[in-house]
Amino acid sequence: MVDAVVTVFLEKLLNALEEEGRVLFDFREQFERLRDELRLMQSFLKDAERLKRKNETLRTVMIGLRELIYEAEDILADCKVQSEGSQDISGWYAVCFYPTNLPFKYQTGKRLREINEKITRIKQNIPSFLGVPILSQAEIADSRNLPVDRWSSSVFDHSQVVGIEGDTRKVKNWLLEAKDGILAIGVVGMGGVGKTTLAQVVFNDREMEARFERRMWVSVTGTPNEKRILRSMLRNLGDMNVGDDCGELLRKINQYLLGKRFLLVMDDVGENTNTWWRKISDGLPKGNGSSIIITTRTKEVATMMGVEEERTHRPKVLSKDDSWLLFRNVAFAANGGICTSSELENIGRRLYINVGASH
Repeated sequence: MVDAVVTVFLEKLLNALEEEGRVLFDFREQFERLRDELRLMQSFLKDAERLKRKNETLRTVMIGLRELIYEAEDILADCKVQSEGSQDISGWYAVCFYPTNLPFKYQTGKRLREINEKITRIKQNIPSFLGVPILSQAEIADSRNLPVDRWSSSVFDHSQVVGIEGDTRKVKNWLLEAKDGILAIGVVGMGGVGKTTLAQVVFNDREMEARFERRMWVSVTGTPNEKRILRSMLRNLGDMNVGDDCGELLRKINQYLLGKRFLLVMDDVGENTNTWWRKISDGLPKGNGSSIIITTRTKEVATMMGVEEERTHRPKVLSKDDSWLLFRNVAFAANGGICTSSELENIGRRLYINVGASH
């Protein structure tokens, strides 16, 4: 059955576009693009279902798509709230031109563009894994010009995990040692070195699943948004009825976590963490061996979020052998990571050597 989250949100969005044009006036183009993108994804899901493509890749696609749709629902709700709050300031003028709305318009437009770009990239990647066409060649060529951004979830491709057994064991041991307060662990390093992959492996480890009664994964990529982060935490806890007041959101999170041992991963945290992180961390219950893993490119961010040097891990680049194994797993995924052509193997080895041993 086609994923209900896509179907329900599409219906909600279509109704909003038809009946509440004023509310979405400033963002109509982006919402219409989102509608078109989701219609294509809906068709893909039907094709995949008909072809019985029920594999791990499809499940990963749906988890990522659901999270994007949840964020789009938040934006739609924010637009309605903003419009209702502006009713006393002469209708159209308030929504479109009143100065206090300018930051809201800028941030909302930016968030919508990011969602659309992420969905486009999902569409670009899935045909090679599932063998289900979703875009014409012209559409793929056009979408390649989109700016690059990154977004993560707790779900990962096991075939792309190579050579991090020691790193995983080190972080797990830290987590198992946690007793009082909240332990903060930092995974620090340059982009592409494997910070997110390490966090994903630890997060999904069976021993960690058994140890932590509550687990939350938040992708902080880009400009941190306190409300979005809190909403993501709540959805990780199974609460889909999120609101708009940050204080109330944090109180609900506290209630869910009170008396529980929890693990929170804050992935790809950038700059400007001091204000929003202090508010969130102060509202979390302490004790019971709860832990937080922060992945970031800078040591300063990790320190600002409470990570001590002795609990900071810096992943290293892969060895040549592990790099080649990873390359094979990805390039020859359809054949179980095995290259049957000596000519292709020679080309592959030259490629990965030129690119460099990193993941």
